[in-house]
Amino acid sequence: MELAGSLEADVGAQLPGGHVDGALKQYAPRVHERGVVPPGHPLEIAVGNAQQGTELCPLTLLTKGSGAGALQYATTDLADRTRHLATGWSLDDRAVRVGADGVAGYLWSKRVPGTVAAVRSYDPGSPTFRIGTVQAHEATGPSSGRIVLGYGFAAHEPGTSALAAFTDDGGAWRYATTVAGAREATSHGFRAAPSPVQLLPDPDAGVPYFEVHGPALATSNRAVIVIHGGAWMGGVYTTFPIAQLPSHLGPPQTSAGDSIDDMTRRYTALGWTVYAVDYHSGGVRGLRELQAFYDSLRRSAPSAKVCTAGASAGAHLALMLAAHNPAIVCVVALAAPTDLHSLARNGPIDVAMVRNGIGPDSGDLWRANSPVALLGRSRAATLLVTAADDHVVPWSQAAELEAIMRAQGARWVQALQMSPGPLEFVHGTTNAGAVQLYLLTERCLLLQTATPGVSCSSGPAVRRAPS
Repeated sequence: MELAGSLEADVGAQLPGGHVDGALKQYAPRVHERGVVPPGHPLEIAVGNAQQGTELCPLTLLTKGSGAGALQYATTDLADRTRHLATGWSLDDRAVRVGADGVAGYLWSKRVPGTVAAVRSYDPGSPTFRIGTVQAHEATGPSSGRIVLGYGFAAHEPGTSALAAFTDDGGAWRYATTVAGAREATSHGFRAAPSPVQLLPDPDAGVPYFEVHGPALATSNRAVIVIHGGAWMGGVYTTFPIAQLPSHLGPPQTSAGDSIDDMTRRYTALGWTVYAVDYHSGGVRGLRELQAFYDSLRRSAPSAKVCTAGASAGAHLALMLAAHNPAIVCVVALAAPTDLHSLARNGPIDVAMVRNGIGPDSGDLWRANSPVALLGRSRAATLLVTAADDHVVPWSQAAELEAIMRAQGARWVQALQMSPGPLEFVHGTTNAGAVQLYLLTERCLLLQTATPGVSCSSGPAVRRAPS
């Protein structure tokens, strides 16, 4: 399968300060000092919890013949597309939008959490090509007569669009993503059938990657958007155990409970649908893409309760998204940068991190992207958790935001300072007692958000977890 373009190649392309390597090197010395990664060992790059090399492939619809007997063919292999175009097939311009070069949408090249395999099969009796889905245990390949085109979602998810399907009494099939294509099919006696798969949009048009975990949103009617950290670099997960460490590069569960996988497991266990969402590098662009994802989610489920959660840069983006969307009902923010100017005064690593991730300190840019300047807009119940010895995002960032939110009359805000200990926690350390308090407070927040009548006190202005 030829691929439409590499997400990994895009990593760092939007960094105002330059290539991604420069930003990663800001972390590397601290990582090597703490013995997590041996000196000289590269910081690995991967995309989400999917297999490495997972990319979006264009699904092309081609046609041959005319009228009711016209054939239609689908492929995500660019070489296969070229061969068919050279042998009498043409792009099905009625079935897809004008200017799309025959591309109906995109499928993942490898299985992504929440997706199903879309396959192409051929029925010589009709004769017709058909697109369907198979489960992971079902056989595919030439011997089975089913060729995997890629992986998409079985039901609608934010930003996806249905591949419309049509069939006739003879068992022939046609597909379209446009009104013109649907009219063409029905004019020749085809009738609408269930869509076989949801297609993703152009990877440069919105969120480049997201995973779906837990119950369907239509069932739960509540969702948590979980956002990874990593100095506002999209598609980057590093080998050292801070909160965005995925299971395929490290332990599936950390003793401190601060990984994205840990958060996902806890939230789905409480009945929440979890969307683990990626973004292109650069905090400003990333926020725009997360906003587009949130808007699409809202259109899909206007009555759903939505929370955001993340760690480090992901926690910053979770707070920013809540600030711009008062309908977001809760935020869990671990080691969140909340005041970019004061963060930059913490030292040269943070200056470089903010400049690379957000942009230079010019005009109102840093203030406009500081939650302390915006959280008066937020109505979300907010849990702020930071290690007392965090060497990248100091505890004062959480304390400052918590004080401002209380002064502005926030309905529920809790800042929790994690006492030092033997466990890694985001950029610092903590202990088992502190972790237990954090997990209990988080659980209470999610239960009171999901269940009418359940209430948790937000406690004193600052709660210091036990040593």
